[in-house]
Amino acid sequence: MKITKRIEKEEERYLEIKNRLMNYFKLIKSSNNSGQSRDAGFCYGINPINKSLIELDRKTLGSPTGFILGTKDNEDTFTAKEEIINAFINTNDDIIIIDPTGQYDRLVTNLGGEIINICNKSSSNINPFEISLHPHYESNCPPIDKYAFIINLYNYLIPTGRELNSKNRDIIETILNELLADYDKSSFQGDPPTIKDFYNKLKGSKDTKILADILDIFIKEKSNMFNSKTNIKINNRVNSFNISKFDKKLQPLVMLLTLEYIWDRSVGKLMKEHDGDTKKRGWIYINKIDTLFNANKEADYLYQIYRLSRPQGIMLTGVTHNVEPMLETDTGSSMICNSDFIQTTNQAYTVEKSCLI
Repeated sequence: MKITKRIEKEEERYLEIKNRLMNYFKLIKSSNNSGQSRDAGFCYGINPINKSLIELDRKTLGSPTGFILGTKDNEDTFTAKEEIINAFINTNDDIIIIDPTGQYDRLVTNLGGEIINICNKSSSNINPFEISLHPHYESNCPPIDKYAFIINLYNYLIPTGRELNSKNRDIIETILNELLADYDKSSFQGDPPTIKDFYNKLKGSKDTKILADILDIFIKEKSNMFNSKTNIKINNRVNSFNISKFDKKLQPLVMLLTLEYIWDRSVGKLMKEHDGDTKKRGWIYINKIDTLFNANKEADYLYQIYRLSRPQGIMLTGVTHNVEPMLETDTGSSMICNSDFIQTTNQAYTVEKSCLI
């Protein structure tokens, strides 16, 4: 009897997920007259209705950002790799991967790309306080982006159930502006502050000591690669940031820090290479993106990056086989809802078997 009730409960749960997903997923079908040239886009499969090829050029979509969703481990990454190979062969675009599993190493090596290992034993350092000026900042103040980033950083670090109050946010904004003031005067060309500088500012007052204590993880040796001058340079077309050596509890935090670097540095470089209608685009893949939504953390900073990617023509793509954590947050649901590209594999209870894209 207990087993039967458990099975019924599981079936109800899967049906609920199915109904929620079907509200978000958009089935992109090729035309009944399948006369599209391969030059118009990539092939994503076969239309189950008329058996024609499903071909799509994501660059023509209103919102080229999107998701690749699998049902089990490796299925989603395999599908993402197919698109990466297509982008490598058929375009001159840059391709960047955030890889918490190390599953893309072989592909990147075979494509002649570069694997950047982010771990406590590597020599790679990323200072999240560095700012690279690029066209996006001509109409937007960089500290606003840094403030959003720092706030989200705290959201990941504080225990579940607690949150920053308005006083905490005001303190963070004030100290951040103080730290960035001199850096701003040099047009962001001088020595940037570090997390340790931010930490020391907070540590200097009894009222802010609790905010400093939350950052202890960066002061300790284990995460010291985020407390030094950035020494990474992206010169390759294909780059993968392998963060698999980090503990799973730290991976969402490391993914956030890596994404900040990618947006600030590589996206700025990419935007400078745009040339009218023949833009050089960028493909950014975040593998296991669901980990950024675990423990019901609202990934506001990720949403900001996601939103800014759209008008710049950057194909920011979340890859996962675990959709639930995203759907349980308003941010994740909104990101899925506002994507014109969602590619799924056959999913039991979740989407109809005919849903290929």
